[in-house]
Amino acid sequence: MAWPPRRFRLRDLTVGVILLTVALIIFLPGWLASRQHQTEIAALRVFASIHNAEDELRSNDLDGNGELDYWTRDVRGLSKFRAKGTTVGLIDSDLAAADGAYPDARPRFDHFFRMVERDGAGRPLANASGCGERLIYGMSPARLGTFKKMWAWDSDSPKLWGRPYEGAPLLQWPHAPAAQGWGIID
Repeated sequence: MAWPPRRFRLRDLTVGVILLTVALIIFLPGWLASRQHQTEIAALRVFASIHNAEDELRSNDLDGNGELDYWTRDVRGLSKFRAKGTTVGLIDSDLAAADGAYPDARPRFDHFFRMVERDGAGRPLANASGCGERLIYGMSPARLGTFKKMWAWDSDSPKLWGRPYEGAPLLQWPHAPAAQGWGIID
């Protein structure tokens, strides 16, 4: 090593900035895509918790009406469901707060969750008590452009459906889902 040590030059800084920029250009898109994928997987796990809550409600007749039906009014109602006179939290409060049917909804893992209001024929899925024989619920991104898909689960299939997200929440299930861009996710 030469003495005295070489002085720092503007050229050294320029080379450093160029190398850092190249590294960011190469690695940042992959890191962002990976992070986005992890967030979507976490949201799908939360989405599955709605299914688990509905399955428990239906199979154990928690509403006590003598029928094997679902809670179809809203996602939020599953957090404070009245089961045979007792309040039962079938989902956590963070998921309930992400119910996109309410103006004060807060996204969970960058997604909103909501019950679909009508079937393909336009009939309401919830009766006066908030229950119904068919359950369809959806999950959509909180912001357009963040994620590319919206998801839905239909008790009649019973399969997970996906389609490109176009900015509007799913309020009515299409009569022919495949004809409107929905595909079954295996």
